[in-house]
Amino acid sequence: MLVDAVPFANENHFYHTARRIAEQNPDYWWADQFENTANSNAHFLTTGPEIFQQTDGQLDCFVSVAGTGGTLGGISKYLKQKDPNTKIVSVDPDGSGILNFLMNGKHQATAGSSFTEGIGIMRLVNNFKQGKIDYGLNLPDSDIVTVANYVRKQDALVLGSSSALNVTAALYCAVQTGPLNGGKPQKIVTIACDAGERSVSKLYNEAFLASKNIQSDAQSIEHLIERYKTEINRLQHVEFNL
Repeated sequence: MLVDAVPFANENHFYHTARRIAEQNPDYWWADQFENTANSNAHFLTTGPEIFQQTDGQLDCFVSVAGTGGTLGGISKYLKQKDPNTKIVSVDPDGSGILNFLMNGKHQATAGSSFTEGIGIMRLVNNFKQGKIDYGLNLPDSDIVTVANYVRKQDALVLGSSSALNVTAALYCAVQTGPLNGGKPQKIVTIACDAGERSVSKLYNEAFLASKNIQSDAQSIEHLIERYKTEINRLQHVEFNL
């Protein structure tokens, strides 16, 4: 069932529509993926342990976007229990309110907008509440495009926009804290949470990108890395630990 894109306060928002359908029809079940903590618990019980095991417990940083908040909430909670020194980075795109919330306690959108979909919660939900977060990071769509195309050409991995934002944020953290800036090698993990078929019409569509004043070849990956070396103000230290 397709519904119009409307603000959360509107009763026709997809969240309220799904809830209403389930309440009115006993044959339907509503997952309530934002508030139902079975979401974050699944990642606490499975994904978090898998990451810890496969990195031999030697993990410097975990980076993730937040859609429902379940992935970030559950994994960060587990990793922090195992090793409080593991740094957790929440990343969101332009126009999202997560970074402002982490810094100021208010879900106020940052400047600009983003073509990424399903990322950037504008309210505090139960699954996000499980998170243990040390840093907030906001990145523009132009950087996501650069990294997505580099990964597609070099590694034959066609990332969705959320995955591309995750990888871009992981790259940023690696540049900021690793040998390129005088630090030690970092072991950084992120999630490939969506594939490229959902993003063909936007992330990999030159005409669409042009309408947003973005050129896919406007900056090389080398140029992006050089820029990230100096953009220390992007990575904001926060203390989100409910």
